[in-house]
Amino acid sequence: MDLFFSVADTAEWLRSFGIWAVIASVTIGVLISIIGVIPPVFLTAANAVVFGIWPGFLISLCTEIIGASVSYWVYRSLLNKAENTNFLRNKPAFNPRQWRWIDRLKTVSRRRRALLLLIAFMTPFMPSPLITFAAATVKAKFLDFAFVAAVGKMPSIALETVIGHDLLFLSDNWPRLIIAGLMLVVLVLLMRRTTNNQ
Repeated sequence: MDLFFSVADTAEWLRSFGIWAVIASVTIGVLISIIGVIPPVFLTAANAVVFGIWPGFLISLCTEIIGASVSYWVYRSLLNKAENTNFLRNKPAFNPRQWRWIDRLKTVSRRRRALLLLIAFMTPFMPSPLITFAAATVKAKFLDFAFVAAVGKMPSIALETVIGHDLLFLSDNWPRLIIAGLMLVVLVLLMRRTTNNQ
């Protein structure tokens, strides 16, 4: 389990793949998105360490988009099978369609739903699998979902990339780390205020 929580160890693990490091990173990132219980922050930081900040950011962003897209269809398929077998109907307490925040997404317009998903994706450290599961549950349009996932994850992944990288090389990058940390706080507060106004 150390691999999943140590940026340095994860970076060394990626380097061991040589020219296949990018494919290894994307593959493990997509699996993390589908499983949904392991935070991908460590992998985002490791990508920055191994490939550089900008290439690492692009790899992490592409991984998030691919992972979210695959997860969307996996969750949709599982939810449809559960409904067809009456599994959810017999267990209303475990039926995600009965949850208040899911019900809110169901009742709003398509444009507003996309906006709410965009805000969720833009929130730093917000678990993407949770957002994806919500979108799959309310059967959001896939193109809407893919677009907001791509746009929404840009700022949070950018900050996670810089912070994760600079924490490992603190002595050389502490001024940028402070700026990125302040931007992270501002973004979190802005997203929280926006959510409360919706």
